Amino acid sequence: MSNKLDELLQSAEIAFSEGRYPEAENLLSAAVVLAEDEENEVDELSKAIVMDNLAEVFFEQAKYDKAEPLYKKALRIRERLLPAQHEDVVASLNNLSTLYFHQGNLEEAEPIIRKLIHIYCYALGDDHPEVANCLNNLALLCQQKKRFGEAEKLFQQSLIIKEKNLGMAHPDVGFGLADLAALYQLQNKFGDAEFLYRRALKILEEAFGRTNPDLVDHLENIIYLLNEQGKYADVEEFQRHLLELKEFNLAPNHPEVMASLQNLANYHFLQKNLDEAERLIKRLLTIKERSFTPNHPQTASSLSDLAMVHQAKGNFRSAETYLKQALGAQEKSLPADSEETAKTIYRLAYLYSSYGRWKESETFWRRLLSLKEKVYGASDPQVCESVYNVALCTFKAGKYDQSEELWKRLQEVSQNLRDVAHATHYLAELAKIKGDPDKSETLFLKAIELKTKAFGGGHSEVAVSLESYASLLSSTYRDDAAEHMRSCAKAILRGGQMPQTNQIHL
Repeated sequence: MSNKLDELLQSAEIAFSEGRYPEAENLLSAAVVLAEDEENEVDELSKAIVMDNLAEVFFEQAKYDKAEPLYKKALRIRERLLPAQHEDVVASLNNLSTLYFHQGNLEEAEPIIRKLIHIYCYALGDDHPEVANCLNNLALLCQQKKRFGEAEKLFQQSLIIKEKNLGMAHPDVGFGLADLAALYQLQNKFGDAEFLYRRALKILEEAFGRTNPDLVDHLENIIYLLNEQGKYADVEEFQRHLLELKEFNLAPNHPEVMASLQNLANYHFLQKNLDEAERLIKRLLTIKERSFTPNHPQTASSLSDLAMVHQAKGNFRSAETYLKQALGAQEKSLPADSEETAKTIYRLAYLYSSYGRWKESETFWRRLLSLKEKVYGASDPQVCESVYNVALCTFKAGKYDQSEELWKRLQEVSQNLRDVAHATHYLAELAKIKGDPDKSETLFLKAIELKTKAFGGGHSEVAVSLESYASLLSSTYRDDAAEHMRSCAKAILRGGQMPQTNQIHL
C-alpha cells in the first residue's frame, strides 16, 4: 500500500474505534478512490480490505444498501485469489450473512450460512465451536422463517457441540440455552422455555457475575414468561434482580433504573402489597424530585401513582391531596389537552365518585368531557363514557333535569348498545321520580329488553332493571306482578354477583 493510503486507513481506524463514524466514512471513501486509481498500483487484496472497512462503517450506521455492494466486491476478490477456507474469505461470508440478516433478507443469508458451515466442518471438524456458532445462526434464521422444527434441531445440535467442547458451564452454552428457550416461548411451550431460561441465567450469573449488563435481556424474558403463565409469585425475585443490576451499572436517575422501580411498584400494587408499593413509589418520587423541576410531568406521574395506592388503602384525604398536586404540576408543564392531564382528571373524578362526592365528581367529569369533545367525535366511546359519568353524577346529586338531558344525549349519540340500555334505565328512573308511571313503565320494559340483548339474560344489570321495575309496579299497587319481577331478579342474582349500581361506569 502507498503511504497515503496507509495514513487514511490508520486515521479511519482511530475514528471508527472512537465512534466517529461520519469521519471514518469520509476517510475510507477517499481510501477507496485512492485504491482503485490504477496509477497507485494497489493490489486487489488490499483493495478488498479497504472496501471491507468502508462497508463496516456503513453497516454500523445502518446504511445497509451502501454496505452490501462493497461486501460483495471484497468477497469476489477474495474468493478468486484465496483458498475457499481462507480466513479472509470466511470473514467476508460472515459479514455478508450478518448484513442480510439485519436487512431481513433471509433468502440471501441462508445459503451463505450453510456455505460457512460446510467450510468450517471441512477445515476444523464437525464438532468445532465455530461450527456450533454457525448452526446456532442458521437456527435463528429458521426461527425467523417459522421453520420451528428445523430450528429446534439446529439449536440442540449446536448445544451438544458447545457442551462437549466448552463444558456445561460455559457462557456460550448459556446463550445457546437462552436461544432455544426463546424458540419454545414463541411456540407457547412455556414450561420448557422457563426451565431453559432459568438454567441459562444460572450459567451466565456464575460466568459474568450477578450484576453483569448482559443479563438484562434474560431477566426481562423470564419476567415476561412468568407473567404469561400467571406465576406472579415468582416474578418479584427477577424484577428485584433486574433493578439491582441496573442500579449497579447505571446512574440512580437513569431512565432504565426508574422504569424498573416503576415496574416493581406496579407489581406490588397489583398483588395488593400496598405498603411495599408505596415505599417504592416514594423512592421513585424522591429520585424524580431531585432530577427534574418541581412541576415536571415525571414527578406528577409518581404523585398520581402514590394517590392510587392511598385510594386502595382507603385514605381518601391523602389520595385527594396527591392527585391535586399531580394535576397542579401537569397544568403548569403540559398542554391543557394532554393525555397525562386527562388521566389525572379521570382519577380525581373517579375518586370523588367512589366516595359519593357527586358535586366534586361532576366537576371533573365535565372537565374531562370537555377535553374529550375537543379531540374525538360526539359518538366516540371516550366521549360517551364521560357523558355517562356526568349524567350519573347529576342523577345522584338530584339534578334531574340536567341528568335527563344527558341521558337523552347518550341515547342518541352512542353506538354502544350497553350505553343505550343504561340511558334508557335511568330515563325510566327519572320518569318514576317525576311522577309519570306510564312513561316510566314503558322505559323500564325497553331497558330490560335492551340490557338482555346487550349483556345477556342472566346478567346482573338485567336484575337491576327488574328490581326497579318491580318497585314501580308496587307503587301502582300491582303487587303480584311486582313479586314476579323480584323473583326473576333474585333468580338472576343467585347465578351471579349482586350488582353495584352506585359504581361509576368505566
